[in-house]
Amino acid sequence: MHNTSRVADEPYPTLLREKGFNAFPSLCFLDADGNVLVKQGERSVKGFAATLQRLQRLQRIDELRKQAASGGADAQRDLFLAELELGSLRADEIRARMDKLHLDDATRARVDRHLVDAELRELAARQRELGEAAFGDAVAAIAKSGRRPTDAMATPFWQTTLTWCSTHGEPQLAQTAHDELLKRPLAAAVKRRYDEQLEQARAAAKK
Repeated sequence: MHNTSRVADEPYPTLLREKGFNAFPSLCFLDADGNVLVKQGERSVKGFAATLQRLQRLQRIDELRKQAASGGADAQRDLFLAELELGSLRADEIRARMDKLHLDDATRARVDRHLVDAELRELAARQRELGEAAFGDAVAAIAKSGRRPTDAMATPFWQTTLTWCSTHGEPQLAQTAHDELLKRPLAAAVKRRYDEQLEQARAAAKK
């Protein structure tokens, strides 16, 4: 647990942000040296349980690391894909390892979704520094390029994209974001807000 109340003598005042979070409740598991082993996706009881399940896969990760140490290409690939599932790799690490491994098109597409997740986490960690406008621009640029996150990051990704479209136009992208968000169970008030943002995006495109 971390004290986020900004007490004057708090020894780790920026710990939440240092670990890649900008909101709470947030959950991650650390090793004895304070390195992040795994972070949760959705901030819910279900998400927390899924995080624990991913952590339990670390035993398999350790076995793969031993195999990968011998230099086998298959073991290197399997280790990379397993670590992706944990969500603990930085975007630059993912890019570097993608370039070194010979991945088929389907696997590269799968990896790119995890890369988008990592990019989104890093943008979220810098959201206050970037400001809302620049943060929205960055997320919208990913969406406009046709790249997509995994299901774990889909809701905040499409929420940010739809909000951006509501002021910048891009009605086709807004429709995609709207449709993706409506695939999930929603309260009536939330659905109305998404409907309104879609209409705002259409109106903004006509100006």
